[in-house]
Amino acid sequence: MAEGAVRARDRYPLPRWQRAAGVIAALLFIICGLVQPAQAQAAGAKVALVIANARYQSYRPLANPASDARLMQQTFQSLGFTVTLVENADRATMVRALKDFGVRARGADMATVYYAGHGIEVKNVNYLIPVDAQLKDETDAELEAVPLETVLSYIQSARTLRLIILDACRENPFAATMQTASGSTRSLGASRGLMPIEPGGQSLVLYAAKAGSLAADGDTGNSPFARALSARLAEPGVEIGMTLRRVRDDVMRQTHNRQEPFTYGSLSSDAIYLKQSVAPVSAAALALPAAPVSSSAVPPAATTYSPPPAPTVTRMVGTAQRAGLSLRLTDDGAGLLVTGVSSRGPAYGQVFEGDVITAINFQKTRGDVDAAQQLDGALATGRAQLLVRRGPSTATVVLRPN
Repeated sequence: MAEGAVRARDRYPLPRWQRAAGVIAALLFIICGLVQPAQAQAAGAKVALVIANARYQSYRPLANPASDARLMQQTFQSLGFTVTLVENADRATMVRALKDFGVRARGADMATVYYAGHGIEVKNVNYLIPVDAQLKDETDAELEAVPLETVLSYIQSARTLRLIILDACRENPFAATMQTASGSTRSLGASRGLMPIEPGGQSLVLYAAKAGSLAADGDTGNSPFARALSARLAEPGVEIGMTLRRVRDDVMRQTHNRQEPFTYGSLSSDAIYLKQSVAPVSAAALALPAAPVSSSAVPPAATTYSPPPAPTVTRMVGTAQRAGLSLRLTDDGAGLLVTGVSSRGPAYGQVFEGDVITAINFQKTRGDVDAAQQLDGALATGRAQLLVRRGPSTATVVLRPN
């Protein structure tokens, strides 16, 4: 009897509920091990983190970071990026967002961080400023701000492109009161903007204004830099290096050379495209299949091929001479497609080919009126406000005579 009891215990050493609990625990361990790595992106994925800090607790709010960030969110989404938007983040929120983004960037093809808000340089270190920063002393930056190098570290695992875009080159609001190590306060003109940076390979850092200079907020709802960046990133078939150079040219023209965006870093010789061009259809693909050869002595009756009707061609509207825009009516008659922009007109650098103007001075554009004349007439009054559809987003552009 005792021997039989021992053999039973050998066969079933634990009660059933304990054995079931052990199996469940093992399954949970396996599942957790599978789920955790799944947070990293598969090869070919594109991820973006967009941060907008405007409502600073100790300083006056900034006008455009929120609208600029939403514009960039829409732009990156249209390019196939998975986008995380963070607004008015304190330091803890910024650090948590960067950590989460670093996990998503692992193994991704492209990782991009766009930041709009205050950024400063202290003791040769660039910092992005959370909304809860006080910065009464220059040593506070280490504890209250986020170093740019930290941001770079979280995107280093991306394979093809690591891009940081900083629309943060504004006047330092902390300069007037920040105590230096010598006990004196910085003058308001000191430490303007950010200092140069040299990121590692396959990494680019784009400043809205080159080191030591300031970026404009703009008066149209978006900064000149954000408008140009959104438009140029959406262009298909343009290599990233050329895209950023075009952004630089657009902003310089729009600000009359007062603001020059600048790119730091280097890439390999491999071409990188954020948006691939649409491949043209080959002639072979469009050709009709060859008619089969009949073995009958009687030739088949001749058939006549009728080509499909030509697509509807948009109607020409004309040229708005004062604005320097060539326009034509869209197929649906709902707006004016911009087909050309004169470098001498006030629209240069603000309106781009492919934009669709849907309203002029709060009046919808119409196909039964001379829209070019309507635009020039509005500009003759000293101001023309345009509602412009650009890719997935809509922007407001204010034109004034040169």
